[in-house]
Amino acid sequence: VADLRSPAMRDRHWEQLMTTTKVHFNVNDPAFKLDDLLKLELHKFEEEVGEIVDRAQKEEKMEQALVKLKDTWTRVEFQFHQFKDTQVFTVKMAEEDFEALEDNQVLVQGMMANRYMNTFRDEILGWNKKLMNVADVNQIMSEIQRTWAYLESLFIHSEEVKKELPEATVRFAGIDKEVKEVLKEFKDKKNCVECCNREGLMKHLEKQQHELEICEKALAD
Repeated sequence: VADLRSPAMRDRHWEQLMTTTKVHFNVNDPAFKLDDLLKLELHKFEEEVGEIVDRAQKEEKMEQALVKLKDTWTRVEFQFHQFKDTQVFTVKMAEEDFEALEDNQVLVQGMMANRYMNTFRDEILGWNKKLMNVADVNQIMSEIQRTWAYLESLFIHSEEVKKELPEATVRFAGIDKEVKEVLKEFKDKKNCVECCNREGLMKHLEKQQHELEICEKALAD
């Protein structure tokens, strides 16, 4: 019964305790003391009480972890670097933020495997999706920027390439515009989670990557 003093016990846990033991009391009553609990003979339900307290303590840990997750990812922003001598800025995730991303994904996966996750189910699944999107978008953005920067020097600045590959040059001009639009969007928003969780973004980036591959192949041929 002493376990019931745990600060992790919330109203929902007391209600569960009353439902399980068929004993009713008002724990929020200022006059209600531990002695009153003892009189209710809850020691007869030692296993059930232990289970509820264990649940309360594990849920409290998840609750604290979710608060910390929200606090962390509200503050994490992309880093921006000016591309050549232009108004375009490429994006990159700081090394420590990428490490935090990997750690937090493991943390969320652990919460998803917790038998008591149901209380925070929507929030946990929400963070799993958000962080997965950050990881996926960060990966494809790195690849797109690397290919785009290489091809930009050829299709935009090489008259020889423009002359030899007119069709690919027109194709690249369209992609160049789209890549710069996404980079500007990221620069304006800055926040990693907000940038990477826009509806339809991943599909759009995959299309850009495919178009860049076609231009790259045209060069190789």
